[in-house]
Amino acid sequence: MKGIRAGAYQESITINPMRMNRRSFLQNTAFATGATLSGPDYSRLGHRGLAPAEPIVTRPDELEPLRTYTVSEVAGMIPKGVPAPIQTLLTANLNQNYRQMNTDWFGTCQLEGLLKWGERGLKPAYDLAMHWLAFHAERDNKLSDAAYNASYEGVKSRIIRGGVLPFSIYSGNLGLSMPCHLLYQKTKNPQARQVCLDVAEAILHDGARDGNGLFAADDANIFAFIIPDTGYFATRCMALASTLTDKSVAEVYRKQALLQAKRYFGQMYDPAKGLSRTGYFDLKPSKTYWCRSQDWLIWTLTGILRYLPDGHPDGPILRQNLKGLPTA
Repeated sequence: MKGIRAGAYQESITINPMRMNRRSFLQNTAFATGATLSGPDYSRLGHRGLAPAEPIVTRPDELEPLRTYTVSEVAGMIPKGVPAPIQTLLTANLNQNYRQMNTDWFGTCQLEGLLKWGERGLKPAYDLAMHWLAFHAERDNKLSDAAYNASYEGVKSRIIRGGVLPFSIYSGNLGLSMPCHLLYQKTKNPQARQVCLDVAEAILHDGARDGNGLFAADDANIFAFIIPDTGYFATRCMALASTLTDKSVAEVYRKQALLQAKRYFGQMYDPAKGLSRTGYFDLKPSKTYWCRSQDWLIWTLTGILRYLPDGHPDGPILRQNLKGLPTA
């Protein structure tokens, strides 16, 4: 199996580790229901990351879409009865230039959503994804660490290089696997497959764990904070990779996915209250609970259950855990 090596990690200034825009999930996935991405304030947590760089400059002509689609054209590609707001959202996402979609989860969640709709008739989504992958494979490997970190808004962390795409050991960057897995299933693009394997190898060998064995949100705040979205990315990306390789390696990937799913559920779920904690801070469970955390745990469990072989001994307990989580 192809190995990958870690890039240089140059520590510098203190920044806010959660500089993400408070966008709605509706804006970031083409199939969402509009739940708002909001939650605890992480501004009290220091983060030693890579030095910021000037934003990557893109010429206006480079922002033109591959083709401009109308809402009626999109509606004609997908099943009848899709609500008009979803048709409009799909059109807006499809009409983006692939250069505008980064490799952090703000870009990859949108792209995965479009590819999911590709399975339902939105075929131009595959062309957009192919251009996106080729563009980032060609450009991003030439970027310095600082320039790469300027390309996304999330936590800055150690960068992994040597594969198809560079990516940082920050959980939001690991979402690269999600659109690439769908793209490979449809097109058999070898680069898309390799991205999934590169991410899995980084999770397995390069990513840090906190004192409870949970995959860390990033390399610099291993003990400061852990939130359940990290468990989702680590679990699901390992599960996806397990479908792309031989049986023996697949078992290694699946074992790590199961370990993270079970440990995240065990640490985040409070059985006394039947709720999911906001997270762990300084290795201590939070005293607050978070509805978004519930969703991350649901997605974590379904992210591995979809890829477990029939009759797997962990299946019943994972399904039982899933049933115990509130859905509202």
